Amino acid sequence: MKLYINEGIERYISEERYPWHMPGHKRNASIDPMFEKDFTEVRGLDDLHHPEEMILSSMNELSKVYGTYRSYYLVNGSTGGLLAAVMACAKKNKTEEKAPGLLVAANCHKSVFNGAELTKAPYEIFHPMQDEVTGIYESIDPTALGKYLEKKKKEGILYSAFVMTSPTYEGIISDTSAVKKVLTEYNMKLIVDEAHGAHLPFSDRFGVSAIKGNADIVVESLHKTLPSLTQTAVLHIVSEDEALKEKVEKYLSVFQSSSPSYIFLAGMEKCVALCDEKRSEFDAFYDRVMSFREGFEAEGVKHIKLLSGTDPSRLTFLVEGMSGRDAALYLEEHYKVVMEMSGRCHMVAIATVMDSEAAFDTLLGAIEGLDGYIESKAPGVGSSIGGNYFEDIFILTETGKCPLSESEGKKSENAVYVYPPGIPVIHAGDIIEKNMLSELEKELACGAKLRIK
Repeated sequence: MKLYINEGIERYISEERYPWHMPGHKRNASIDPMFEKDFTEVRGLDDLHHPEEMILSSMNELSKVYGTYRSYYLVNGSTGGLLAAVMACAKKNKTEEKAPGLLVAANCHKSVFNGAELTKAPYEIFHPMQDEVTGIYESIDPTALGKYLEKKKKEGILYSAFVMTSPTYEGIISDTSAVKKVLTEYNMKLIVDEAHGAHLPFSDRFGVSAIKGNADIVVESLHKTLPSLTQTAVLHIVSEDEALKEKVEKYLSVFQSSSPSYIFLAGMEKCVALCDEKRSEFDAFYDRVMSFREGFEAEGVKHIKLLSGTDPSRLTFLVEGMSGRDAALYLEEHYKVVMEMSGRCHMVAIATVMDSEAAFDTLLGAIEGLDGYIESKAPGVGSSIGGNYFEDIFILTETGKCPLSESEGKKSENAVYVYPPGIPVIHAGDIIEKNMLSELEKELACGAKLRIK
């Protein structure tokens, strides 16, 4: 992949033009070396919102690498891409009593629900199966989805698109090809939040990307699993659909900064080019991951298990004897090993192509140490539930402000979630049920902090 953006920036710098324009640091590298390559939209450097030169050429290369109709650099992360995708696929027809709405999987990121609310189109929530003990969502069952859609169709309810997450935060991948096949029968688009699967297009050994699964729009966070800066992502329109392309581009201009970072753009181009050219590195990475998994199993760890059936690089540890949050804190304090996230009874480590064999060895040693610590303690330490965890927590309901502890049976006007992963336990519009409050109580008992929107 040719580095059009990087070469264009280097060429511009070599011309020694003085900036009487933004940014205010005036590319003075004496303050910070990165300033030298931080530009605004000037003649010769193209414009992300109206690309005609180096950015357009780079994004054309991007589409070739991924095998898509169109691919776009995102400087506002996957959040901006998901907002644009949802807005582009929502249908609002005020002349129809039951206009097509959106169907959103319950384990979607909060940005998807924010987008669904912004469309002003009706949306409903599809609930994938959840593990009863861990609360971890399973993959989307195409058969169950088909039955749900058929039932809704008989009720006169139609949808324009289905939004789902694959891989999930815990690394569970759905068969997007089978999901798309079901949706085709109902003339629905498929939007896949593949934020945690940016590495999948570079090696099928970790799982099949939704790009190959014929999704209509796929959004990937480069920074989550590839060597790229935080806040960098890409959006793909998989098959030729000019009408969808125009809508996506319209909303990308709405949800992305009008001053896109050229540091981000150059970094994304380098990241994709490197991954495309070094695909063999992903095979070597796969071998390191599998070696770690085999070593983990061989150690006979008693109180910690690896979740199976996931993307091999997503190391989701199920913890017994203490909460996942307490376990993650122990690893950080005693071994300087920092988990990506932790929940009531699990914790997640993200492995990437940048992790060395030595890094995996350190992680394995830390997990063994944690297991020994749990073994030395009484079972259940750190996981007991008791006390008023809802004290001073209020939400808005249809009857006004209400203590969360007294909200059962009321209709919530707020979304309530634990972050990470940012998946609502209570959605705006939900009638609050006892099991929802129980789930939140368990999370709070393990040290979680709620966010209310």
